[in-house]
Amino acid sequence: DGKQVKGPWEQRWVLRGEEAEVFTAAGAQSVQWETFGAGAAKDPLLWLKGSLDLPQGDNVSFALDLSSMSKGVAYVNGFHIGRYWLKNGKCDGTCAPPVKNGHCYMHWQNCGKPTQSLYHVPTGVLKPAGNL
Repeated sequence: DGKQVKGPWEQRWVLRGEEAEVFTAAGAQSVQWETFGAGAAKDPLLWLKGSLDLPQGDNVSFALDLSSMSKGVAYVNGFHIGRYWLKNGKCDGTCAPPVKNGHCYMHWQNCGKPTQSLYHVPTGVLKPAGNL
């Protein structure tokens, strides 16, 4: 609407959290963390931190469930898991490809839900306790 937006704005190539490496154990200790509250969800940019200990047992696979997030980058113990953007998938027609000779081999599933919400965590980056 043409109104000037006031504030101390600056343009940076690197986010301050990336610069401080808050996704590593040392970097996470170098900043002051606040408890997540309802007001924080309205912030346009947000760093979230959690920790977990591994369950007992062998031959266990791990995935990070980001279904409650929207868009961002995920790290575990400083290892870059990847970027995520929970974009809802679209379904078109009654049959999912491939349709051959008019035969429907697969039907659409989970229409309108994110196409991916679980992200694999390599076991080599995990510790028995205190994972960040």
